[in-house]
Amino acid sequence: MFATHPWAQNEQGLEPSGSGSSIRGTWYWNRYPGLMCDTESYIYVALLEETGYMSRNKYASGSEIQADGTGWQRRRQMNFNAFTCNEEPLPSLNKVDDGWTRMPSFSVLIGGPQSLQPDYIERIKTVDMVRHAKIREGAHDIVQSAVSADLLTPWYPGWCKRPCFHDDYLSAFNLPNVELVEIRHQGISHCTAKGLVVNHVEYELDAIILSTG
Repeated sequence: MFATHPWAQNEQGLEPSGSGSSIRGTWYWNRYPGLMCDTESYIYVALLEETGYMSRNKYASGSEIQADGTGWQRRRQMNFNAFTCNEEPLPSLNKVDDGWTRMPSFSVLIGGPQSLQPDYIERIKTVDMVRHAKIREGAHDIVQSAVSADLLTPWYPGWCKRPCFHDDYLSAFNLPNVELVEIRHQGISHCTAKGLVVNHVEYELDAIILSTG
């Protein structure tokens, strides 16, 4: 949508084609309860200046995304890019100041000027280890079961998977009707009429939700 905007401004002929009939991309069509965009809406939502629209929240909710909605947005985007790419020197002010911009190790994945330095990955590993240590400590502080807390903590560098900055879900593992089942090594073997079989143990379930991301 954003790429075709200049064409539309010049009154060039366009014929959009797609299964969706509205803008906002993937987030528009996700309809699960509690949906929120995980990137700051002031830099993620396109054409704010051109449309005169201002997102109500820093991280737009599903209801807002599904509704219709020179300079400042681009400057904010460039500031965001500087921190996520871990540029040197960094701007004096972190305008977005969220999990992405406070994670310099993410620059290993998306690249940046420093990525060309031979020892960059080794240097950033040290920074990433400090960040991961705080995440592990946080999980053990909230989750009462040490075994579950260990399974919920990352064992890989921060740039290996999409980071998750929202940890309110951790307290759910303390509920009596919630059990965390480890499937890292053997996985789910098969389904039965009652549920799923993991590590030769059948877990009876009322419903199976396939959350594939």
